[in-house]
Amino acid sequence: MTPRLESRTVSTAYWMHKRFGAPPKFFQSLTSWLATSLVKTGNTSFIRRDPAGKVATLDSINYFSYFGQHGHVVVSHIWSSRSLVKNEPATYIIHACPRGARDHIVHCANGKSFRSLLRPFAIDAFIAEDCLHVVGKFYTSCRREMVTYEHKTFGGYTASETGEAVERLHNLSLRLHFVQESLTNMKETLNYLLSVYQRCMDLSQIPFNNVDSVAESLELQSSQTSTISRCVGNYIDRVGIRINLFFNLGNQVDSRINLKIARLTSKIAVASQRDSSSMITVAAVTMFSLPGTFVSALFSMVFFNFQSNSNGESFLALGPQWWLFPLITIPLTIVVFGTWIFWQRNLEMNVPKLPDLEVGEPVARFVSERSKKVEPLVTFTRTFVA
Repeated sequence: MTPRLESRTVSTAYWMHKRFGAPPKFFQSLTSWLATSLVKTGNTSFIRRDPAGKVATLDSINYFSYFGQHGHVVVSHIWSSRSLVKNEPATYIIHACPRGARDHIVHCANGKSFRSLLRPFAIDAFIAEDCLHVVGKFYTSCRREMVTYEHKTFGGYTASETGEAVERLHNLSLRLHFVQESLTNMKETLNYLLSVYQRCMDLSQIPFNNVDSVAESLELQSSQTSTISRCVGNYIDRVGIRINLFFNLGNQVDSRINLKIARLTSKIAVASQRDSSSMITVAAVTMFSLPGTFVSALFSMVFFNFQSNSNGESFLALGPQWWLFPLITIPLTIVVFGTWIFWQRNLEMNVPKLPDLEVGEPVARFVSERSKKVEPLVTFTRTFVA
């Protein structure tokens, strides 16, 4: 059964304690799990004695972890008590029993093979087998996802697909670590069940029939757990290798892009140098002709007249309205220079400031975005937190 522990069901736990002898520590472990999501139940067994001091029952507390429908970790807590002096069925309280194990136990109880449930720790073996099956299916789905990444070459990914692949591989590695943790807990619980099973056989004063099959099943499950755990460890390493491959190849792509940017920058510098040389030539020619142009323009104005005196000598005469030239030229020059200064300052204010690149920010991506109009570049640089 899977009781839902709420504040109003404390009386139920108290009734179970009085009726079946379930220890309060077992219910405390359930409330600790629900409150903090941490497993605070270990695997332990203890002996109850009768008033005469002789052994009477053997109680066991253990747990298994498996994965639910949505991939979250579910912990199944089990308390059992079996008599060592009377041929009586064992008492079980199971919280979060796996669905497959529950159906199998109910089917056996209602069928002709109900006596198989009377074997010591047979129910624990059923639960362990179903938990191992669920964890194995979850591991198989992770393995299948990993194989798809290994069969696809790096060239088949675009920059955005590569980033998504690395994120999914990180998530896959996290799930595989959950699987490995569940298998480690299961291995520890199976070893505990084997030891408490042997303890029950040594202390029991009643004969049991066909009990070796339970121990053999637990040993087989322990061996299967070790095998799957080794495979999970192997796939965790392979996921790490694949992540490093994607990351290193992505860095190589960024390096090639940086080289392209460097070559493009050098070409721009050469073109700018050529433009500067052309402008210097134009400026030099302009400076060479500027004095002559100025003198020609000055003496071609109507303010200067060449006249002859009575002796026939020519002289330069200044017109009576010469003052109009400085009166118009000087303010117009001030207006022109003022307009030019205002235009320059307006340009400086409208130029966007370059953002300050923080430590660890991909510089290649920033440069490539700025140079898209010159040459289309593709970059892939991401910061991943393992």
